Parts: sequence; structure tokens; C-alpha cells
Amino acid sequence: SLVMFALVMMSTMNSNFNRIFLGDEPLGGYQIVVTENPNNHIGDIKQALIDKGGDSAAAAATLTEVDEVRLANGLVAEVRNQLPPNATAADKKFQKYTVVGPSTGFIEHNGVKLAARATGLGSDADVWKKLETDPNAAIIDTNAIGDGGFDDSAFKLRGVRQGDATFAPAHIQIRDATAPDKIRDVTVIGIIGAKASALYGGLYLSPATFDGVYARPESSLYAVKLTPGANAVNTAKAIERVLSSRGVQADSLRKIIDDFQRTSQGFAYLIQGFMGIGLFVGIAAVGVVAFRTVVERRQQIGMLRAIGYTRNAVAISFLLESSFVAALGILSGIALALLLAFQLLSSDDFTKQGIHSFYIPWLQISAIGGFAFIASLLMTIIPSRQASSIPIADALRYE
Repeated sequence: SLVMFALVMMSTMNSNFNRIFLGDEPLGGYQIVVTENPNNHIGDIKQALIDKGGDSAAAAATLTEVDEVRLANGLVAEVRNQLPPNATAADKKFQKYTVVGPSTGFIEHNGVKLAARATGLGSDADVWKKLETDPNAAIIDTNAIGDGGFDDSAFKLRGVRQGDATFAPAHIQIRDATAPDKIRDVTVIGIIGAKASALYGGLYLSPATFDGVYARPESSLYAVKLTPGANAVNTAKAIERVLSSRGVQADSLRKIIDDFQRTSQGFAYLIQGFMGIGLFVGIAAVGVVAFRTVVERRQQIGMLRAIGYTRNAVAISFLLESSFVAALGILSGIALALLLAFQLLSSDDFTKQGIHSFYIPWLQISAIGGFAFIASLLMTIIPSRQASSIPIADALRYE
């Protein structure tokens, strides 16, 4: 029962977390991301494909939008909350954070959903528009809010809590570590949703502010939209094949998410595998108990045979007894695991992470439960047959 509880609990929690990345919302309106070599700036991806001709030109025809996103050097991009009146040494410390400089095209064309907006801004479009026109505006991913988690040194935005739909504009400071005295004040006006933060993490600055603070970005990414029906994986391979000599890498955003999920699931399956070993031990224990039951109840078996029970009836009675115990343990483990998983996933701590429905992986649960039940029956077949084959006289004489 305890092992079934653990297996079902882990399977249910893992399945619900994986469902966060289903659908198109995590993609932010794009299908492909192209990463250039920092030492070989591409500029116009579509024109570079057209210049190659042939199949490259055909691939270029499927690109409807290519928007550049620049990344500041991760070694020098630093951020901190605005200093309070009585700032401590910890308050004054800058922390490393991914700083992003979106192009005007990305700001205007992206479909990245926001989890929270500053007061006075009625829609996600209003937030992105303000980022484009206000050099002091900024947008940050959801990883910057909430508690510190396992990394106490990670930057956490002050004044905004997980689950807030609106918040007072939060003031922070940024700098390039190579010019520590040039500190720039910016105001966070939007929080990227949990689903999109996996791909679109970081602190997004207005183009003018990014250019002013990080004049030498480390590299550029290109977010690509495709014509309806175009195969993102094949198009990404075509882009990479044609521009590989210039150090370009291209990936399907959906494939990136799927690969991440497979890695996460692989780790979860490994843990479940270790738990499955415990299930084998439990099933073996059922067989041991069944063997001991036959020995300890020989006189009872003899009495049953003496009053007319057939061999098959004795064997079936032992099977039914063991199967009832196994079914009770399996069903109680499943029921308690689903109840606890539902309570956890319905709590504020999880709904704030984008989990708003409860999904039960019936296929996995049925497979685990069915295997445990059938295996426990197989372990009791031999002792049941042994019980039915005991001679009546020997059973009655047993002390």
C-alpha cells in the first residue's frame, strides 16, 4: 500500500507538471529560435537563406517573421532591487541575471503571455507597448518572484508576490559590471507567465536602454514565425544546414520543450523504478505470507476437506483471500495518493505556477495497479495449490 501510494503520487504530480507545457502558450507565438555565432553576426536570416538559393530559398519562403533578441553578457549583466532608506550590505549587492534586449519587431509581434501587470496597464499589449516607448520600463520572468528556493543568492524582485494579477510598479537597478559606477534605474511593469518563462526568461529592457547600458551584447537570438502548416523541425534543420558555416544553430521551440520534458520524465521514471523494486519486495512478502498461512492452517484445511470441500475449492479460497488483501492495499494506496495530489495541486503554491486543473494519468495508474495485482496473484498460486494437495489425514494429524 505504501509503495503504491508513492508510485501513484509521483506519477500524478509529474503528469500534472508536464501539462503546463502543453499547447502553444509556452511558444510565445514563435516556432523556431535561431542562435548565431557571437563572432559572426548574421543580421537578416531570411535574406541569408535567399542568397543561398535552391532549397534554402524555399525554406526562406516559410519564414513570415524573424525578430532579433539580443542577450547581454552573463558575466557582466547585474541587477538589484532599488535601495531602501536603511540599506544593508546585502541590499547593496548586485546579482547576476539574464538581461535581454528585444528588438522593436519582437516587442510588436510576440505572443508571450504575462502573469501580472503593473497597475494602470489593462492588457499585455499595453505592457509591451510601454516597454517599446518608455526607456525606463522593464519586464521580468516569473522566476524572479516568490521565495528564494534552493538558491538564496538568486535575484528576487521585491514587492511582487506569486499569484498577484496586478502590482505597484517595482523599481530596480541594473549595471554592466565592467562599469560599476554607471547604475541605471528601471521600473518593472510586467511579469512573464510561468509557461512562457521556460523559453523567455530574463529581464527585458527597452531597446534604447539596453543599447545604453550593454553596448556590446554577447550574442543575438532570432525568434521565427512560420507559415501555417510548415514543419518547424524540418525548417530549423534546413536553416542550420545552410548557415552552419557561419556558426548558426536552429531549433524548434516545441522540440526544445519536448526534450526538456523527456529529461524531466526520465529522472522521474528512474525514481519510480527504484520504488518499483520496493513493490517487488512487497509482492514477494505476499507470497511468503501465503506459504506461512498454508503451514499454520493445515488442520483447518483438513477440516474443510473432511466436510466436503474439493481441492479446487480450497485453492480458490486461498486465492480469494490473498487477492482481497492485495486489492485492498492497491486501492487504498491509489485513493490516498490521488487525494493528497489533488489537495497539493489545488493549493495556492501550485495554482500560482500555472496548474489550474487536476489531471489523473489513468493509464499509468492502471498499469501499476494491474501489474501489482496480477503479480501478487501469481505469488499465491503455488501455496494455494500446495494447500489443496495436502492429504486429509495428514492435515488432521498436524500439530
